[in-house]
Parts: sequence; structure tokens; C-alpha cells
Amino acid sequence: MASRVTALLAREGFAGEVLVADRERVQVNEVAGGVPQRSTWRWASVSKQVAAALTMRQVQAGLVKLDEPVMGRLPAATAHPRITWRHLLMHTTGLEDIEVSDWPADPVGACLGKARQPPGERFEYRNCDTVLVARLLQQVTGRPYAQLLHEELTAAVGPHRVSIASSPPELAAYGAAGALTGTALDLLAFDRALLARRWLQAEYTQVMWTGEPALGYVALGAWAFEAPIRGCTQPVALVERRGAVRGVQVRNIMAPTLGKIVIVFTLAEDFEFGEVWQGQGFTHDLLSAALCG
Repeated sequence: MASRVTALLAREGFAGEVLVADRERVQVNEVAGGVPQRSTWRWASVSKQVAAALTMRQVQAGLVKLDEPVMGRLPAATAHPRITWRHLLMHTTGLEDIEVSDWPADPVGACLGKARQPPGERFEYRNCDTVLVARLLQQVTGRPYAQLLHEELTAAVGPHRVSIASSPPELAAYGAAGALTGTALDLLAFDRALLARRWLQAEYTQVMWTGEPALGYVALGAWAFEAPIRGCTQPVALVERRGAVRGVQVRNIMAPTLGKIVIVFTLAEDFEFGEVWQGQGFTHDLLSAALCG
């Protein structure tokens, strides 16, 4: 399997890091294109997956109900009063999106503009939704988001190097929506905590990983779907989170029923991953090599 992955990276001219693991062993940790081993990476929108997992911890603790309206918790909110945690985590709030480059120092107020349509009707990707999740989590837990992140991760995975970037400004501006940094092994530890149900009990994990077919299989903070993969005897259930920010692309993919994890970071902003469900392209071929050999 490792040789198949290595051959794929060479064929694609890949520059970055690929990690393949199961619940106990790292099976491949390949770096290519001059990338140092154990690099600290920008996690980009995998940050949103972490925010969703932090929210579900509060759901499990009884502090949050996914379908409770949340706008009343935010002073001077003019957004639709029926917006819930679930809407925020699935990007179905109906709020107008604002480019991160146009955010003020505290973007919460700017992200609370009037709704363009009622919540729950359409999926529309917004960084603002996760900014609001972070602010709400601070209110619910009484802890600054950075402190909540550090403490909850430490409790689940032990020592780690995950943090929210404070520089450069163009990265730090994303906050909870895209400014997390850490190593590939840090991300592996997070994924393993999810797979092993150390992060959440099984019923809450299932809620988080239930994709909505009518909305493109978006789940809470990720996408969850089945896809046919070359070499596998039947379609594979996948939980996928992708991201791109300021010179880095990332793919974080779990196959829960197989107990396998595939993590990819690349420095190439224009690297073409393809779509798994199309049965071709880099991500599909990598999963075929990693999961189906």
C-alpha cells in the first residue's frame, strides 16, 4: 500500500504531506516536494470541522440543543430569529456572506446582517457561520474560544500543537473558520479521538456524521456520504472535510467503518484533487490505494 501511495505522489508531482493510518498505526507518512517532516500546517476549513466537534461536545453535555434558536443570544442581531446551531454548522442560515477581507476587527456584527432567505432552505458556504458558532460557544461555556479549543483537545488527545494563528493578519482574520494550525499528526490524533468515540459517544458522533442528500450530503462541519472506490468490494462510507487558505490545501478524510484515516496537505494552491464520487482524480486514486488494496 505504501508503495502505491508513493508511486501516485510521484506521478502527480505532489508537493506536501500525505498520512494514512488506522486506529493504532501510521501506515504511510510521506512528504514530497521538499516539505520538511512534521511540518506545522494551516488547517484552513478543517477548522470548521473542529468547531462542529466542539459544539457537539456541548450538545452531549446538555448545554446546547442543535435545533434551538440562537440569535437571541447575540446582542443587536437582525438575522432571522429561527436560525439554530444546526443551520450554522450546515451553512443553511440564509445569511448574506461577507468576504473575510472585508471583515472588521470583530466580524460578529457584520456577519449578522439580514437574512436573504429563511434558514434551512439552501446550502450556501459561509465563513461567517463558524465565526458566530465560536462566539456562541464562548457564551455557553464561559471560556474564550482559544481556551475551549485547547482544553477540549487536550482532554481528548493529550498534548498537541494545535492553535489559532495570530499572524499573519490575512490568516488570523479567519479565526475559528480557518485559522487553526497544527501538524498532520495532531490532525490524526483528533480524527482518532472521533473514530474511537473518545470525543463523543456513538449517538452524537452519528448525528454529526449524517449527511443530508438534498443538500449535497453536507453534515455538521463536514460532508458524509458513500462512494464507490476502485478496488473496494462495495461503496465506502466517508467523512470528508476539505479546505484551502493562503497557499495551502488540505483534505481530511475518515472511513469510519474501515477505521482508516487519510490526511493530505499540499503547498500547491492549484493542485487538482478531483471528486471522489466521480471515480477518478487524485483523491479517488489515493483512497483506492490506501483503503482498497
